[in-house]
Amino acid sequence: MPCSLCLNERVLRNSHIIPEFLYSPGYDEKHRLIKIQKNTQKTNYEQKGLREKLLCDKCETLLNDRFEKYFDNLWRNNFPKVASGSELVFKKLDYTRFKLFLLSILWRASVSKKDAFRKISLGDKHENNIRKMILENNPSNPEIYPVMAQILVHPETNIAIEGVIMSPITNRFDGKISYTFLFGGCSWNYVVSSHPVKGLGEYAIDREGTFVMPVVKMTDFPPIDTFMREHMLLKHGNKTNQPR
Repeated sequence: MPCSLCLNERVLRNSHIIPEFLYSPGYDEKHRLIKIQKNTQKTNYEQKGLREKLLCDKCETLLNDRFEKYFDNLWRNNFPKVASGSELVFKKLDYTRFKLFLLSILWRASVSKKDAFRKISLGDKHENNIRKMILENNPSNPEIYPVMAQILVHPETNIAIEGVIMSPITNRFDGKISYTFLFGGCSWNYVVSSHPVKGLGEYAIDREGTFVMPVVKMTDFPPIDTFMREHMLLKHGNKTNQPR
């Protein structure tokens, strides 16, 4: 089968869509991930993040060496576990590595056949554009396929919810399709546009590596708030509808 990135016929590896190191904070003492699904009370466990036959060994190594190691080291050593205040400003990030790491996750989710990523569909044009950007190590300008982010914290402790990963959802931004992912203690909003997206201001990483991230309580992030309410309602029952 052809590798999804280089398109060459090669033996494919079991590739992660979201890299394994981003799942690490969510493991329990038995190295298990708690998997909570919508519309069910059942709790399942996973030993590893989602993987599938996607990339050849050469492309897997390219993503790991060029982008994933950088982001892993950056997030482990510089990402604040406790985030208070209205926003945090990161400076002197490696624009190319940072942006292409994030775009590689969007691209992998789009080419994936896993049910968890079924809502991500970039289409041939955007998939191919981003595939070439990754291979050519070309992040383009900050307004092309821009990514914005919020740090999500527990409302009582202000600790970033690093161990939570959710299936991505579809949104709209200025009339364009956007996708929101949750990993690494942040929500990441990708705007799908090969033409410059205006009006982002300081909230998309610039070429100098400055990135402004608002700090938001997880209960003020609608997808989490809605999911938690639905899950608790399913678990405990709708008391208000019970006969008195």
